Amino acid sequence: MKKMWIPLTYAPKIEGVKTGKIRQTIRLGGKTLWAPGDMIGFHGWSGRPYHSAWSFRFGPFPLKHAHHIVVYPDGIDFLLTLHPDIRPWSALDSLALQDGIDPPTGEILRQVMNRYHKIPKEGLAGQILRW
Repeated sequence: MKKMWIPLTYAPKIEGVKTGKIRQTIRLGGKTLWAPGDMIGFHGWSGRPYHSAWSFRFGPFPLKHAHHIVVYPDGIDFLLTLHPDIRPWSALDSLALQDGIDPPTGEILRQVMNRYHKIPKEGLAGQILRW
């Protein structure tokens, strides 16, 4: 069982995680592979990331769900079939809502993902984590 504190930097999501309204995060490109039962906590930065003190801390929470995905410029493959099955961003409004994206649309989710990660044509592996 892992227990880790990870940064939460998307401002519209912070209050929802604090109050328990939001219980999901999408993590891309990390080396950590999460599993149900692992403990996850979140923190913010008081200034420049990795060069300042933490400004808040929520959790830790036990993970109930850790689903592998691959994010592409055109959408997300939820790895439910043996062949790529990329769901377009326009079909991901419910995922955006669960993740605290404001406004909760798949297109805004794509913009947020691109703000934090360079999404290559060949895709970027990640996980949907729910607690």
